[in-house]
Amino acid sequence: MLSQEIRNARGGQYGLRVRAGVGSGDAEWQRRLLEGFRFRLVLYRFQNMQKDPRAIQELASVEFRPQPGEVREFVLERFLGSTTPGANFSIGCGLGVLIVAESTRAVEVGAGSGGVLLRLHGVELSFSPRQRDDTVTV
Repeated sequence: MLSQEIRNARGGQYGLRVRAGVGSGDAEWQRRLLEGFRFRLVLYRFQNMQKDPRAIQELASVEFRPQPGEVREFVLERFLGSTTPGANFSIGCGLGVLIVAESTRAVEVGAGSGGVLLRLHGVELSFSPRQRDDTVTV
């Protein structure tokens, strides 16, 4: 799990772009990793002020499949904000992004396995604020 709080979060359009691939000298271990794990990009709201990424409310997520020997871009885009004029979007205890590898079954790793890596070649978070409607008064 790789997690990062979004500083000064507010309502608007968020985009999380990750460039990733799988690296290993052993094709068998690459296959085991891809079959035994699920990879996701997540946009979330913290559930407490300790900002523990294990205690979150998922607001959006997308599954991605890295490929051996190539770097691909994976994207999660989501508008977080009220669509009701005059209403605010609650960020609660704060927002964050997460790159997670979740085990879907037991993967046995023995001595001399050679190892396998999820390689992150770049991570970018973009934000576009919600357009202000000056005709709305509260």
